[in-house]
Amino acid sequence: MKKINTIIAVTLFVVALALNQTARAQISMGTEKFEFPNGAEEWSKPVILKVTSEKFEKKGLEGVPLEFKIKVVKKASSKLAPCKYEVEVKNLSDKQGVSFEARNDYTDPQNKYIYHKVKLKPGQTETFDIAYWSLGWDVKTKEGCTTCSWHFVFVEVKPI
Repeated sequence: MKKINTIIAVTLFVVALALNQTARAQISMGTEKFEFPNGAEEWSKPVILKVTSEKFEKKGLEGVPLEFKIKVVKKASSKLAPCKYEVEVKNLSDKQGVSFEARNDYTDPQNKYIYHKVKLKPGQTETFDIAYWSLGWDVKTKEGCTTCSWHFVFVEVKPI
């Protein structure tokens, strides 16, 4: 009987651990997650992603490496107001420019996605703002905004 109770206890612990990891999902870009080693007040560690598209391939061009960082600008002021972030993206290529249109999985009050159009010359850096909010998500601090589960979706990527 003790052995069965131990097995049940270990199983419940593993399930609780898995649920905790799911609840603490992070902002991601593809499979890469943004990490905030110095807290929400500072920029995240950079995430590097090489973007390409059929338009690059047709022209015989290689993809462009981009470095993304984010920081929390404002926590949700209520259960109905989104967390706000600043996104910094840098073109790490010294030869190829890129333009892209991206969105996160947050929609505006009319249930429409918010798209961000970015054009980067080689070596250029741009910033833009993003908002995110989810039903039942009760954020009390800026740190709470670092554990949400939104991610970027690239809609169009073109060489410039």
